[in-house]
Amino acid sequence: MVESLWLRARFRELWYIHLTVHISQFSKHVGDTPNPNNQARNQAIIMAIFMASTKSVSRAKGQSAIAAAAYRAGDKLLDEDKEHRKTHDYQKRSGVLSADIILPTVLADGDIGRAELWNMAERNETRKNSRVAREWLIALPHELSEQDRKDLAHDFAKTLADRYQVIADCAIHVPTDKEIERGASPLNFHAHILLTTRTATIDDDGKIYLTKDKADSEI
Repeated sequence: MVESLWLRARFRELWYIHLTVHISQFSKHVGDTPNPNNQARNQAIIMAIFMASTKSVSRAKGQSAIAAAAYRAGDKLLDEDKEHRKTHDYQKRSGVLSADIILPTVLADGDIGRAELWNMAERNETRKNSRVAREWLIALPHELSEQDRKDLAHDFAKTLADRYQVIADCAIHVPTDKEIERGASPLNFHAHILLTTRTATIDDDGKIYLTKDKADSEI
């Protein structure tokens, strides 16, 4: 509970930093002095709604880390388990602006693909009710540019990866036309950050793998 509160506070800090930079840059164009009649400047200072929540991806709920990663990233991933051998194909999904693997700083020299990562995460869990991933859902301020929203999401994903020595898979979403037609806000930019539940390390050959140690976020 305390840990979750700390992480929400950290994301809020990053959130305000990025918004403050945006407002400062915008003010150079519309004037630094507050003015009730200066609608452009006033609009720039309207804050997006802060939101950050977390939940587990669990076999007890019939969930799969591979399926979750494929869906959020708009990717095509094969579940390599002999009993499943199922392909999760969401390449035609719209609304995914970007999807990137974020490594902790200690693994900066390594590289791992999405399919390899989440198949490894599934293989490392042996119980039928295992938690196979952790997800953070964060709102991204619509006031920011696309690149600034991406930087904010990646900064928080990096914070999570470094704090727990895990690997993050960060997908940034924008509401699709169909979602907006159904009532979704066109300003609902957000990111899904999937984390491995076990810590990651790298061997002498530069190969990344997950250890048997549960991340502190799961203890």
